[in-house]
Amino acid sequence: DGSKEQTGKGTKFMRQVRLHNIDYHISEPDLHNQNPVEGVIRELRRKWYQIMIRSRVPKQLWDYGLRWISETSSMNFTSAGGLNGCIPLQNVTGDTVDILEYLDFSFYDPVWYKDNARASQTEPGRWLGIAHRTGRLMCYHVIIQSGNVISRSTVQQVTNLELSTAPVQDTFKAFDA
Repeated sequence: DGSKEQTGKGTKFMRQVRLHNIDYHISEPDLHNQNPVEGVIRELRRKWYQIMIRSRVPKQLWDYGLRWISETSSMNFTSAGGLNGCIPLQNVTGDTVDILEYLDFSFYDPVWYKDNARASQTEPGRWLGIAHRTGRLMCYHVIIQSGNVISRSTVQQVTNLELSTAPVQDTFKAFDA
């Protein structure tokens, strides 16, 4: 957008542009329709606000929420950007998209996790997404009672039957409080 922090002389961004011989374009101020990515950003924000309101997600978790929305959006069919019903990630990489890690959970779902895989009891948490750079496959970010975010592979979905019982409802009410 022409900001001096980004396009000013000697900035890290401009060094990368020159290094990689990138043909860049600066849009005019206050004319957001000149940049095609603005529409995608608008849709990501719209989806984030819908999830945040529907699931009562704290605003402080926006970075995990937008990452999850971006990841799942890149794995869905779209006609945006001239893709004509293709999957964006598949169009870029040429590989078939693996959605296995995304099937069991939705953002901010109540989950059970174990701190120590064998010895500990299950604890309540909320699912925040996939921990791509931690552990092996199927390792997830979970926010725990203290408000810290941990990565665990020992995560289970709380079933609808469990959520209908008073003790589990009380557990997650206390957790959310």
